[in-house]
Amino acid sequence: MDYNLARFDLVSIRLAVLCAELGSLSAAAKEVHCSLSTGSYRLSTLEYSFGKPLFTRDRRGLHPTAAGEVFVRHARHILERVELMTRQVASLPDDLPEVTNFPEVRTNPYGFSRTAPLTSTG
Repeated sequence: MDYNLARFDLVSIRLAVLCAELGSLSAAAKEVHCSLSTGSYRLSTLEYSFGKPLFTRDRRGLHPTAAGEVFVRHARHILERVELMTRQVASLPDDLPEVTNFPEVRTNPYGFSRTAPLTSTG
């Protein structure tokens, strides 16, 4: 099975972990600062990419399926590594050469992004 890595953005991964922890899509969406409809779209996109549901839904909330439990276990490791990376980069001394001329990235509510062309700063 081919996987589209663009469907595995960190916000969607965090959303799925929060859904498992909180049992609520609306609470998880609030935590990642997105609307309920966007959160639902992100979760559905993850499920579509695996071809199976990660959660069962009922009036009491969300419950991870067997696939969801596996996903959440791995997702937690990914998020822990990103947090570790962030702390290590932040702890580096500020006397390193400054990196400039970053490309501008614009995102839409669905988490897809495109890179704007680089512009000359003079």
